[in-house]
Amino acid sequence: MVSKCLVTGTERGQSLIETIEYVQSHILGRRRCSLPEAQTEYESMEAYLTSFILDLENSLNA
Repeated sequence: MVSKCLVTGTERGQSLIETIEYVQSHILGRRRCSLPEAQTEYESMEAYLTSFILDLENSLNA
């Protein structure tokens, strides 16, 4: 999920900050897995993405 977001943002020509903003406003907490039995795994991936994006954002602001 992290790689997909970063690669997609790069392909769109977004800066890293723009990609972070896009992920926060359009992806995190807005999607559900289409397979109910896989929702727990999706939530785990999204939690990792949230943590990664926050760490990345904090390192850019430091």
